[in-house]
Amino acid sequence: MFDNSRREVLSFIASMKKREFKFESVEVYIFSPDEIDNAQIGYSIDLKGNSLTGENKGDWKGAWLVIGHDLEVGDPIFVDLSSPNYPVFTAKHGLGYWEAVLLSESLSLFFTGSGLTNDIT
Repeated sequence: MFDNSRREVLSFIASMKKREFKFESVEVYIFSPDEIDNAQIGYSIDLKGNSLTGENKGDWKGAWLVIGHDLEVGDPIFVDLSSPNYPVFTAKHGLGYWEAVLLSESLSLFFTGSGLTNDIT
């Protein structure tokens, strides 16, 4: 459903030279494109590939793609593929529900705000 958006995000991530950086007060690790599929386990899919997404409040949304995690507490860093700018969010894990917290209005601004503009080819 979001194949083109996913390819765009993965292409952007593939161009990164650094995988670990600080965004505001959050130490972040961004997965390589090869790690993205496995990074979805426990969020959008289970170990057998069954969907864990839903449309109710607190559900993991089908348009959310995990691209990294908070190095300190392990919370996911994800983008919303349904928005053309791919806003970047985090959410606390282990609560039994997901409440997206906006980190950046766009994937591009997320990396710009991290000082990584020179580290993207």
